Amino acid sequence: MEDKKSMINCHAHIFTSKTVPPYLAKSFLPWPFYKIINTDVLMRINEFLKFDQGKWKLFYEHWKTIKIQSKNLWHNYRTFLHRNFIAKTIATIINVWFVIHALYYLLGVQISALIKSNDWLFTNIRNAFLFLESKHIFLKDPSFLYKAIVILFVFFFIEMGR
Repeated sequence: MEDKKSMINCHAHIFTSKTVPPYLAKSFLPWPFYKIINTDVLMRINEFLKFDQGKWKLFYEHWKTIKIQSKNLWHNYRTFLHRNFIAKTIATIINVWFVIHALYYLLGVQISALIKSNDWLFTNIRNAFLFLESKHIFLKDPSFLYKAIVILFVFFFIEMGR
């Protein structure tokens, strides 16, 4: 008895927007959406968003160059801080200043309620904040926009603040 060798059928199907049914999304989207989001619309969006080709190519290349330059600049800044003790100390003080402001803007009411239970601690911290406010080092009541900018800056750019 001879062993028959098995046959493997290997082939590919290539689909274009013309060969795919236009309302393919009908199987998983409700009525108005599968009509709006059809295959032709999705293919047009895809063609529009090809940033590395066609009309977007110059913008894409410029954006890529800016991204590489900013990464290099950030690396140079971090290397400089790592090698220079004085610059690192100054940057740390500024970062701590931003983090304290962000924490106060986010949790000031809760922190003051917690500290009020201890009179000595509350008095000393209040005196420290009043001193910092008098020297314009601590800004207690700035605008909402300023608070949001400080909080977002700390969240995105200061590692110890996260």
